[in-house]
Amino acid sequence: MEVDEELSVRFVTKQASLAVPDTALSLATTCQREQLGDVVNKLRGGTALDLAFIWDDKLVQGSLAQHAARHGLRTENVAELEYFERSPEPEHAGSTTCGDDWVGALASNGGSVLAGSYDGRVFWARDGTVAAAAHDGAVTCLAASSSAVVSGGKDAVVKAWRASGGKLHLVHQAEHAHAISSCALDGAKAFTGDWGGLVFAWDLAPAGGEPAAKRQKTDEAWAPATTVKAHAGCVSGMCLAADQLWTCSLDHSIKTWDAATLEEQFAGSASVALTCVDVHRAAAATGAHDGGVLLWDARCQKTQKALRGHGHQSVSSVQWLSDAQLASAGHDGRLCVWDVRGAATEPVTVLTCALGKCLCLAAAGGALFAGGDTPEVHRFAA
Repeated sequence: MEVDEELSVRFVTKQASLAVPDTALSLATTCQREQLGDVVNKLRGGTALDLAFIWDDKLVQGSLAQHAARHGLRTENVAELEYFERSPEPEHAGSTTCGDDWVGALASNGGSVLAGSYDGRVFWARDGTVAAAAHDGAVTCLAASSSAVVSGGKDAVVKAWRASGGKLHLVHQAEHAHAISSCALDGAKAFTGDWGGLVFAWDLAPAGGEPAAKRQKTDEAWAPATTVKAHAGCVSGMCLAADQLWTCSLDHSIKTWDAATLEEQFAGSASVALTCVDVHRAAAATGAHDGGVLLWDARCQKTQKALRGHGHQSVSSVQWLSDAQLASAGHDGRLCVWDVRGAATEPVTVLTCALGKCLCLAAAGGALFAGGDTPEVHRFAA
């Protein structure tokens, strides 16, 4: 049982329209987010807002006393609590059937989302229309930009596409020696990783380049610009951030590469197989086979925190939603939304949908899309 002690608190905010007097107040240490919000709303007047609070750069979850104990904070000093309006929790906004099999890959070009099915086809996720019959077997990865799409399959084939008229038109096609497991795309360059630990860099045709079927038969075959043996095991995830390519592997390692030359810049390791990676600004997140999500500082390239919300089931996809919000999907069917400033075992929200295994995530237009062991792509909107 918590002892009802008192704590001096000063409320501050970066949102000028929500500011209150910065006078220190004495509050019970048993106060939680809701009670803190009531205090600020009474000081503000007007419409009551749903507020969240940061103390010492960490999200307040539970009571002030619990927060102080969890993070080793002294309660005899004045606590400066930064507050802000909470984002609405995402709600299930429907689902779309994409093919006849599991959905194993999703990719966003900023406005639209493409879904790759285990039946070999690629679909537009919002309405379920077929974009292309892409692979002989499962589509294992997708990447998209405003001008191009890259797909990889269990058939070991990589394809580059141009979107036009609601369809994907083939521009390039080539093969790996192993099934393709991950891909990334930025401008005129694409990258693919496979189950043999290889990473290929590919040069793409300029936007508006002719589809493959219209080119001369004498054209040279599409060949990788660079190939490296990146990992000892499957290249399970990759992501482009600025001029760096991030890769992770089932061999427990995470690496960064110069995107122009594929020269290795950093190699780190975890104690468990890594399954996926996403990078936002100076923060990287990797999913792990043991159900954890590891947070890395992209500047010093060290782990900062491990989030645990998927039991011991593999985390199949991670997706940054903002500077502080991260979504993770796992083989337990859970879709967790985290505030990375919060507690490592307390996601802000756990979204529910009819998936036994959630395999992939993508964000576009303020919505979050999820696919897995059914033909449906589920959409969550704030």
